[in-house]
Amino acid sequence: MIKINFTFNLLLSIFIAGTIFLLFSTNFINLLEGFLAIQLHPSLLITDYLAIGGLFPTLLNAWVVTSLTILLLSKMKVQFSGVAFAGVLTIFGFTFFGKNVLNIAPIWLGFYLFTLYKKTPLKNYTGTFLFASGLAPLSSFIAFGIPSLTLWFSVPLGIISGIVGGFITPMIVAIVGKFHQGYNLYNTGFGLGFVALVFNGLLKAFNINVSVPTSVSYSFHLPLFVFILIFSISLIAIALYLNRKPWMDYLRLLMSSGSLPSDFVKDFGASATFLNAGILGLLSLFIVVIYNFNISGPMFAAIFTVIGFGSYGKHLRNVIPVMAGLTLATLLPGFNLNDLGPSIALFFVTALAPVAGKYGVIYGLLAGFLHLTIAPYALVLQGGFDLYNNGFTGGIVAGIVVAIAQQVVLTIKIPKFKRKLRA
Repeated sequence: MIKINFTFNLLLSIFIAGTIFLLFSTNFINLLEGFLAIQLHPSLLITDYLAIGGLFPTLLNAWVVTSLTILLLSKMKVQFSGVAFAGVLTIFGFTFFGKNVLNIAPIWLGFYLFTLYKKTPLKNYTGTFLFASGLAPLSSFIAFGIPSLTLWFSVPLGIISGIVGGFITPMIVAIVGKFHQGYNLYNTGFGLGFVALVFNGLLKAFNINVSVPTSVSYSFHLPLFVFILIFSISLIAIALYLNRKPWMDYLRLLMSSGSLPSDFVKDFGASATFLNAGILGLLSLFIVVIYNFNISGPMFAAIFTVIGFGSYGKHLRNVIPVMAGLTLATLLPGFNLNDLGPSIALFFVTALAPVAGKYGVIYGLLAGFLHLTIAPYALVLQGGFDLYNNGFTGGIVAGIVVAIAQQVVLTIKIPKFKRKLRA
């Protein structure tokens, strides 16, 4: 318990120090103006806060939200675990891409009210609670994205909508996993898609245009690239500090399918987990380099989600097949890998990693391929209120592919060669 508390306290100290540094590192007025612009934006997919507020205001939003998240986990007395690590890093990534201080608060309040209603400790829902923040645009859009409503009416309505969305989220998430049987790592994102679909339908029934202009900035590629590189190397260094020989545990980790629940911290230890997460970060940067991607806020979020879930289901052996399958799908006439959607989906498709981990390369390729073809239509259904659109898509794809895989066995057989011994 001492090590767990130390870990959370250390993380909290880092993020608080970062917040204080940001407040004094740039023009204070410009920093607050950009930060306020982020808080008051409708934030539907796809909104890059780097384009809305700039680099330093976005970093301030990231540091404040992440610090509050870690502090909340500490107050909940949540033990350091794979799902907690994945949740914190995912939230940090999405503070560049749709989550801010104002829009996650109603969602979490609604979720907390649900636990009070059920008389169940909030820490029992740690993962779902953290990932429920993916519904954050619901509050923002209704509060600030409907021009026909005055603020005195739209802001309370946005808060109430967020509370209602947060309240019903754990009920929906509890049952949707049965469809994909644990082979979509973004299970909460899958459940949020159905919640978002309901609100999207209601708003459109009132003839409200549910859309915002796509906002993306590629101006900060280099500092974001360097940040991810340093973070990934630091994770590997921490792994080697904790255990100078983590390789056997890491090899055992690579043999796991990754299907839910797969808490690598619990199953293989913190050292192997940090090593795995760091390696996935380096893999992501390698992909950025070979495809000549420019990192935007959405891609930054996608990469940090890959790194975060390096503690909760993803590893080299199961992510590469689904990423390869999605890359193959970009050869179709309707897609281009360098477009915004496919390029970030290349990282988010790793939600389907357990399909490859359990059923092999062929089904991994198929899952990745289908994912890209379905994702745009899933976005239309849920309206952009679910930031985890790839989680919504992944649940659909996993349910279909796994149902087939359980009936039709398709594996690549590697021939075995026996060395002839001389007499």
